[in-house]
Amino acid sequence: MNFSFEGNFRPKRNINLGGVKKIDDKRSLLAKAQSERKAREQERLKLKSAQQIQSFLRGRQQATLIKQALRHDFHQLLPSTNSNTDEQTWMTLTRQLIWFYQPGNEADNHHLSQYLAQVTPIIRSMFCISDREVQDSWLWLCSLLIKRVLLPSIDGGSASAYQLLASLFDPGTYKNQDHRTRIMTFCLYNTTLLKSMKNTKNSNLISYMESILIQLATFYEPYYYATSPLIEKYQCRPNTPYMTRPQLLRMLTTELMIEPFFMDHVSANALTTLALKLPLKDILETVTELLLEPTTTALDDTAVAGILMNLTVLGDADSGKHLDGILTHYAKAIQLLLARLPVSYLTDPSEQEKADAIEMDIESSDEEEEDEDRDIVMKEATASTAATTTNASPLVRSRLETLYDSERVNHLLYQFMQIGTNSDAIQSVSSFFNTLMLRWPMKKDAILHTLLYKSSNTHNLLQILWQSWSTSTEAAFFNDDGNMMAHLVDAVKYISDSKKTCVENWSVLFLLCEVYARSLLTLGDDEFLDKKATHSNPLELSQVIDLGRQLKNISFIMFWRANSLDLTQHIGLTGIQLNQLRSSVTHLLQQIHMRDSRRNFCPQGHWLIPDLDTDNFSTEAVAEEFNLESEQQQEKNMPLRPLRMLSKGRLAVISPRLGLLNNIPFVIPFEQRVEIFRMFVNNDKKRNNVDEFYSRPKAAATVRRDHMFEDGFDQLASLGVELKNKVAISFVDEFGLEEAGIDGGGVFKEFLTGLSKEAFNVNYGLFTATPEQLLYPNPSFYATEPQQLEYFKFLGLIIGKAVYEGILLDVAFAEFFLKKCLGKVNYLDDLSSLDPELYKGLLAVKNYDGNVEDLSLDFTSTHMENGRSVNVDLIPGGSNIPVTNQNRIQYIYSIANYRLNVQIAKQCRAFFKGLSTIVDIKWLRMFNQQELQIVLGGASVPIDLNDLRSHTVLAGFMEHDATVKNFWKALESFDNTLRMKFVKFVTSCSRPPLLGFRELVPQFCLRNAGVDQERLPTSSTCVNLLKLPNYPTYQILREKLLYAITADAGFDLS
Repeated sequence: MNFSFEGNFRPKRNINLGGVKKIDDKRSLLAKAQSERKAREQERLKLKSAQQIQSFLRGRQQATLIKQALRHDFHQLLPSTNSNTDEQTWMTLTRQLIWFYQPGNEADNHHLSQYLAQVTPIIRSMFCISDREVQDSWLWLCSLLIKRVLLPSIDGGSASAYQLLASLFDPGTYKNQDHRTRIMTFCLYNTTLLKSMKNTKNSNLISYMESILIQLATFYEPYYYATSPLIEKYQCRPNTPYMTRPQLLRMLTTELMIEPFFMDHVSANALTTLALKLPLKDILETVTELLLEPTTTALDDTAVAGILMNLTVLGDADSGKHLDGILTHYAKAIQLLLARLPVSYLTDPSEQEKADAIEMDIESSDEEEEDEDRDIVMKEATASTAATTTNASPLVRSRLETLYDSERVNHLLYQFMQIGTNSDAIQSVSSFFNTLMLRWPMKKDAILHTLLYKSSNTHNLLQILWQSWSTSTEAAFFNDDGNMMAHLVDAVKYISDSKKTCVENWSVLFLLCEVYARSLLTLGDDEFLDKKATHSNPLELSQVIDLGRQLKNISFIMFWRANSLDLTQHIGLTGIQLNQLRSSVTHLLQQIHMRDSRRNFCPQGHWLIPDLDTDNFSTEAVAEEFNLESEQQQEKNMPLRPLRMLSKGRLAVISPRLGLLNNIPFVIPFEQRVEIFRMFVNNDKKRNNVDEFYSRPKAAATVRRDHMFEDGFDQLASLGVELKNKVAISFVDEFGLEEAGIDGGGVFKEFLTGLSKEAFNVNYGLFTATPEQLLYPNPSFYATEPQQLEYFKFLGLIIGKAVYEGILLDVAFAEFFLKKCLGKVNYLDDLSSLDPELYKGLLAVKNYDGNVEDLSLDFTSTHMENGRSVNVDLIPGGSNIPVTNQNRIQYIYSIANYRLNVQIAKQCRAFFKGLSTIVDIKWLRMFNQQELQIVLGGASVPIDLNDLRSHTVLAGFMEHDATVKNFWKALESFDNTLRMKFVKFVTSCSRPPLLGFRELVPQFCLRNAGVDQERLPTSSTCVNLLKLPNYPTYQILREKLLYAITADAGFDLS
């Protein structure tokens, strides 16, 4: 019964003021369910994690309790042990120690010290257990003891742990050597043994480390049979007892040898023993195989440097005697390591900056031009490496520098000389020496000096290299001149072939070129040609001729087919780029040709390329040059502006023909090169609109005859490149009156002739003469003053103008001066033309058999300056450095370099600057110094009257006229001196044109000047015209003509 009834039979309405209830859709319900599941899963994970943490904590707590119990038991049991304690007790103690030992726990370390003190003396008896199962257990415990106890304590510096470890590795510890094998194999595969050894620096531990290292080196004896397939299948498993010797050596290499200075911690005796017991040959082969594998990119720079440093120390052990018979392997391994090492490890930034500063400041700037192409590849390689690699520490660099020690290199050279005709050894060692030079260019001079002058093996070295190269298939191919043009494709394949035999042969040739080229620098021409000389030519002349032919053809192909070759390609693993090979080959080729041009020993036509289409060559060379210059001119967009100079190497890539003409021009006949030169000039005139014969002069100058140089400098020096245009000259005689005559070009020629005669007079002070009366710049300090240098620059402009216009000047320059103007460097053999007595004296010093110090020489040069003697140091502190047997070659080179290059460097630079303003340097590089002298002053040959007569035009005369016949009869009666005066009278130059009188433009003209018998013959040099009166008799004609050509008068004579 419901007693709460209040009489209201209707239920109350439940009113919700919250609004209409939202009805959840299916998506929201699913999302809600998913969220709730994730929350429940998170709670389960938290619970599980908490259980795991609690379990781990309980386990650690229990383990700690167990370890404490084990420590307690160990502490109670250890004092009761002695030498008679049974094996089970020691095994129990060892097992307990393995379980509770913690390296950082002082109490544990104390327990370990007590344990080691007692177990080490009886360790040998522990391996005499007869029970097999007990043996296996003990071996396993020893392995774990090493891994968990001994190695961690060694890292903490425990000597007693190292002592026990050394005992466990000692063969004398074991009755059954298989036990030792199993322990050592386990250690190598499953522990940080090698890492601990690598980090051993404590002097108290070194002896134990050395003992273990030697035991590892003799762990597996070398074998010469294939590894069992079963071993190979399972050898990579961690617990396998199998290990092959190659694996061991690989581990030693990749774990120990990669640590820089590791071998420094090994004593000398241990090092010698180690080097003998490895043996070193095996480790070298391992390194070589490791570096040749594609996967070795994992070796970082420090590892490569470490292997290289440690191998170097091993190579020095026992004075290197153990290298006998394995020189090939040593050279190969070191060469590959050096090739992998970044250049930054071999370049001290401070030294490089200092060397660069010296190179830029050196007085001989022309050497930069020559070296640019020879070293550009290495410079680019250095720059790219420096951009991506950090520099090595000075200590590492200092150790790597010992590779270049002269004694080491000389010892390797001595062993190299003992290998006889073993081609593989010759090729490997050649690659090694090449890599030494290429990887550290600053050490190249030192390497070459050692190879050449440290011992008496120079001749044998070059003969060995020559015999190795000359018997190769490459040498046979390139020794046949007829092969080149007909087999161009085959020639390119020979050069770019990557086969091992081809690669190694090129390496031998590269070293041959480098060493022989350096030897020629201090070899006089007499010594070069005379085999009876004390220091004669290392190669026979017949060998030099063959070598020159081979180098000519190789260089020709590498320039002619430069576009078909990747010149940055490396020749196999030698580290030599094709660009470097071409540079080395070309450099030696130029030296041999230079010797032959001074004192001929090669057959006629030796330097030419047979079957080369010279006519087509000339046409295409001129077209290439014209296009190249036009493109540059358009870029500049400024007429007559001097164009930038392309290096000879870059020029060869752009234009193979111009590359040939600028590097080995002698393969093209001289006469043809002169024609090409003239075509270059004519193209330049057309390009710059200065070729019109009747165009008006762009500049004018009034010149006093007795002040030609002074007036010419004041009025024309500022013209610069504008001097290419026509210049009108007016002469003023000694009375101040302007001479009659209209300058159609001949007056300017006379001006050039007169100015050169005045400026190049030795009394003028700008130039001086050799004993043979050949001119070169005054080497005095006064000649290097700014105003004097401006004079030299102006003279360069004048000479350039003369060459540009084809005007021959009666000036003879010294060859060493012209050689510098061509951007080359003078050496000892050039000194004889400057100072024959000094040259002979230096050769005497070079060949002196006694102690050179007895001569009381030092590194200074003495010369006269303003009447007083001046001493100049050839090297820093040279006055305090005596010349000895060891440094006399450096002294000879320094003296020759100072006299031939440094003293006149600024003067030559100024002269060359003016010359190259008018005449493009790449045009001049088509000639050597002797040929350039002919270009400047004509050929020193007798006047050929038949040639002159064949190219003579008659005006007002007939060939059968008596006057014409008497004229030629008079010339025939003159000696060559008078004939030269006649030629000068009508052309302004006493020498005939380079290619004969057909080059005269316009041709020589004989014109009838009337019947006035009192009138003298006159000339118009501007048009090569002789105005000859119609004299009645031969005698009168001869007398009048003779008087006219010897009067040396101006235009007022007529």
